[in-house]
Amino acid sequence: MSKRPVGPRAVGGILSMLNAFNAAPIEPTTRNTELLYYYRDYVAPTFCSVDGGNIPPVFATHCLPWMMNSPLMPNVVVLMASAAQSYSGIIAKAETLHIKSQVLSQVNKYIQNDFHQVANQALRIVIHLVVLELFWGSSDSIWPHMQGIKLMLKLRGGLEAMDDPLNYNVLIVTDYELACAFERELDLQSMETAIAAVLSVGEWLPEPIRSPLLPYPISFQECKDSLNLSQVAAEILDDVRFLTTSITSCFLSPELEQTKTTKIQSTAEWLYKRVEAITELDIVSVTPTSEIIIDTIRLCALVYTSSIKSLTPLSQNFPPELQERFYSNISLVGLKKWKYVPGIFLWILLVATPCSKDDHRGRFLRKQMACTGMTIGMDDFNLGTAGLRAFWLVQRWIVREGLEMTRAGVVAGADADADPGLDAALVS
Repeated sequence: MSKRPVGPRAVGGILSMLNAFNAAPIEPTTRNTELLYYYRDYVAPTFCSVDGGNIPPVFATHCLPWMMNSPLMPNVVVLMASAAQSYSGIIAKAETLHIKSQVLSQVNKYIQNDFHQVANQALRIVIHLVVLELFWGSSDSIWPHMQGIKLMLKLRGGLEAMDDPLNYNVLIVTDYELACAFERELDLQSMETAIAAVLSVGEWLPEPIRSPLLPYPISFQECKDSLNLSQVAAEILDDVRFLTTSITSCFLSPELEQTKTTKIQSTAEWLYKRVEAITELDIVSVTPTSEIIIDTIRLCALVYTSSIKSLTPLSQNFPPELQERFYSNISLVGLKKWKYVPGIFLWILLVATPCSKDDHRGRFLRKQMACTGMTIGMDDFNLGTAGLRAFWLVQRWIVREGLEMTRAGVVAGADADADPGLDAALVS
């Protein structure tokens, strides 16, 4: 279960250290020590890493030390480790539910203290409870925690008044990830605040983290060899980038002449037909992973363009047969390969996540999307947030323009049904 044997000395060592700082001491049992080591060795590495193979320096030097010195976070760590083991089938769910009830009681008691003294700690702890539900729990349990965070931020003067830069970044990234995954509005920011945020992205990004969601002076066709992409895959990604930036500029660059919705739909229709015409890859056991990655890009481009051309949510454009192929492709390539193209992989996951359900596959997909987004965000907050914001704006544009089209259709229908002898001014 853990990478090291847990004996009496180990129990006394790590728990004595933690309980010296802990407002709610952890019971000194062998099981709790096993869970702490399991978190350190197996859970923590996956938080901000595509494959769990490497932890970003920020997480290692700032997040982990804070967790160990926090008044309550070690209790949450024990809960997260138990939830991860329950999800993996290592233990029964009853243990996790028991620990969860204890932790929630401790958190509620903790925030009854002078709020201005405990606010930063409380915000960090509750955002981890959000992550726990997103990764291993129930999506319905996410939103009460997010409402709690929203209320705490209001008491502190809003996001802009936060004096905890790292957690500010984590809250922003998580807010976008949840909004993208569940095709909804942001919880912690208004549309106006999100659009107004200045997110400067460097002109010369490392090739692996370049995203089809953001404008960039170098095309994917120009760097296809280093990314191991075919000409066709690179062209698809460049077209996706053009389509995406045509939409996001409607929000982010209002001073420019806006691209008409019908023109964007026509572009999406053209790209959809072009991608649909590509011969579907016959994947067998010896198919190179590079070709499976290309097939996954093709598949996600179909879903993405279908959603944009029809002005309907992504979750309505990912039929079961494509989902099956998608999950198979993700598994066949493996996370150790996907981590070399995190910018492209994040777009792929964002396209697929809205169709996820509260089952094993759905939780895996949401967790992987969140971890990939946080991996980029921990390395470059502006870059990670800008990519997530761009995708979210595409989703919001689809909703907005879809509603406008529906209203226009209703009005047109009313006009068509009106008595032609009536004065037009009286027809509403």
